[in-house]
Amino acid sequence: MEIYKNNRIIKTPVFYSAYTQCVNDPYCAARTVQGYMARFAQDCNGDGNINCDDFLRIHRFGGYGCSGNLNSKYENTYKLCMQTFSKQ
Repeated sequence: MEIYKNNRIIKTPVFYSAYTQCVNDPYCAARTVQGYMARFAQDCNGDGNINCDDFLRIHRFGGYGCSGNLNSKYENTYKLCMQTFSKQ
């Protein structure tokens, strides 16, 4: 549960308990990430498709700033991973 006071969110013990339970439950954690990605799904890189490239940016920059440029190390690691697993 979140409580707002003076336009700030105050986390209650109930919030922390629910958070701890969810992150320790693989199904709850997965549903949370899937819900976040579904909520913010958008074409972050402007190629006309919503795909892994966009979800990477949503993960890295958040749902409201995903059009930012990835640093080269992060982007190169992602591209290597995609190349490696696309061959399987």
